Amino acid sequence: MQEKIKATERQAIPEWLTAASRRGVLSRVPTSTVAAVIQGGQRATYPAGVVIAGLEDGAWATLVLAGSVRAFVPSYEGGQITLRYLRPGDLIGTFVGMPAGLSRSLQASESVDLLHLDAARLAGLARNDAQLAWELMLEEARVARLANRSYGIRAFGSIRLRVANAILEQALAAGLVEKGTTVRGTQHDLALAAGTVREVVATALQGLKREGIIATRRGGIVILDPDRLAREADGGFGLGPPD
Repeated sequence: MQEKIKATERQAIPEWLTAASRRGVLSRVPTSTVAAVIQGGQRATYPAGVVIAGLEDGAWATLVLAGSVRAFVPSYEGGQITLRYLRPGDLIGTFVGMPAGLSRSLQASESVDLLHLDAARLAGLARNDAQLAWELMLEEARVARLANRSYGIRAFGSIRLRVANAILEQALAAGLVEKGTTVRGTQHDLALAAGTVREVVATALQGLKREGIIATRRGGIVILDPDRLAREADGGFGLGPPD
């Protein structure tokens, strides 16, 4: 489903934007700026598992309205590096097109509503609005830190750490992490997120399961001990949980 923002919706924050306007860049700028940012945007809904590729063929900017989505870099050989998970209020994109080569793609972790913004308009607004430009700069700094965290875990973390981190990040993106929280997806999905293969993930899950940190069930993982999972996901790197 796709729907372009109508002029009548630009006068105030519409109901469908409420969750996204409570965190991230939009939560820190005036309502008038929010209305200007979403003008000309294209709303779209994607079912769980869908990969949205080719975004960086040109300038782009996308805001998560509902649900959660995984941002990753695919390789020509079929591998992936997960950069971060986005939830309502998170913004991703670039003001300029990327050269041919590795570029980011998005995958819906669950049914997700996105707002594909008019990137050229957003860039123009930022050139003339110091507060918006500052907030976008802070957001880019935060995203760069999260990307560096992902690279560090991928390069230096054990398989167990990478699997635990992937579970925790998905749970955080989907909502509050607490005992009984279910992270939906297959072992193949988890392997893609952790940068490994399903058989290796299965071994790591068995270890976490034996220690009472998680339970497994068809189509998902149940968190039994959120505190221990958080410690496993950090692994002594001192990086802390994702924002």
